[in-house]
Amino acid sequence: MITVIFIFIGLMVCGGLVLRHQLRIAPLVKNNKTPRRNPHRFAFVGLPRKLPIDPARVGRSNAPETRRLMKRLQREEARQRPQEARN
Repeated sequence: MITVIFIFIGLMVCGGLVLRHQLRIAPLVKNNKTPRRNPHRFAFVGLPRKLPIDPARVGRSNAPETRRLMKRLQREEARQRPQEARN
C-alpha cells in the first residue's frame, strides 16, 4: 500500500514539474550583438583524390639508413617464413 502512495506522490511531483516547465519557458529574444556565423566556413568539400607527392623526396630511397632497414626487414621476413620440413 505504501508503494502505491509513493508512486502516486512521485507522479504528482513529476506532473507539477512538467506543468511548471511549460509555464516558464523563456521567450525567444533576437540578439543583434552576436556576430553572424558563415554557414560555408566549415562546409565539407570532399576527400582529396590523391595524396600530394613531394618531388624532392622521391629519389632518396638509396640512403644508408633505408638500405639497413630494408635488409633488417628482409631478415625478419625470412625468419618468419615457414620451413618446408615443418609441415
